[in-house]
Amino acid sequence: MKFKVGDRVKAFATWDENSKIKGVCGTVLRADEKDFSVGIRFEKKIGGHDLGGICPNGYGWNTGVEVLEHAEITNWKEALK
Repeated sequence: MKFKVGDRVKAFATWDENSKIKGVCGTVLRADEKDFSVGIRFEKKIGGHDLGGICPNGYGWNTGVEVLEHAEITNWKEALK
C-alpha cells in the first residue's frame, strides 16, 4: 500500500464526485489494502462524513490512492488534532 495510517496526503483530483477534496491536505486514518482506498480526515470541511465515527462529521472521505500524493506537514497544530 502506498499510504499508511498517519501519512499526510493531498488530493490532487476529485473522487466519487466530491470536488471539494481537490487541493486539500489531510491525514490517513484508515487504509484498506484489498481495495486500495484510504479514509482521510481533511483539514477543512469537504462535505464528507465522519469515517464511521473516527473524525468530525463533514471532514472525512474515503478516497482512492490514485488521486493522492504525499504532503509535507505545514500546520503541526492541525496535524496533531
